[in-house]
Amino acid sequence: MTSREKFEAWYLENWGHTEDDHETLFERCPDGDEYYRLGVRMAHEAWKAAELSSQQKLTDMAVQLANAESKCRDLAAENGEAKKIISECREYFIAGVMNRIRPTNEGYLHNICDTFADETPATDAFLAEVRASELDSLAGVAETMLVKFSNQRCSQDMHEVVGWKMVLQQASNRAAQLRKGAAL
Repeated sequence: MTSREKFEAWYLENWGHTEDDHETLFERCPDGDEYYRLGVRMAHEAWKAAELSSQQKLTDMAVQLANAESKCRDLAAENGEAKKIISECREYFIAGVMNRIRPTNEGYLHNICDTFADETPATDAFLAEVRASELDSLAGVAETMLVKFSNQRCSQDMHEVVGWKMVLQQASNRAAQLRKGAAL
């Protein structure tokens, strides 16, 4: 079914009961491919815009899903390496205790764990994004409040407006800092 056929079926289902003459409802202009009736033509333009927007959103969501899957693979790889190192450290420690001897190189355990602790970029980025997304939510609330104040034509100097502007600015700035890797 083509997009135009889907539109016509939708139009008949939702608006067809208001039309007396279904035969001429979808007639097209002789000098173009547009619908002759203004209401149908406007509805078709809106339909095409909505369809295009939906396709763009679907594409965006597919990209987001691919990015999320990539992050999960990176996190799984880092965590797999962490489990391996922890297992090696555990085995090394148990071997020393089980044989009732002190590990031959007690610095080994500290060195390997310290090395691993500094190298988790995917985990660090993921956690920074989680933290930043909470601040994005707060910034969204502030933005909504500012729109409400604007719709009510409130003064920009009103204490509540100034307060929400500060919340928006601070939350947005802090979210950006977290994404860049700033310390908590």
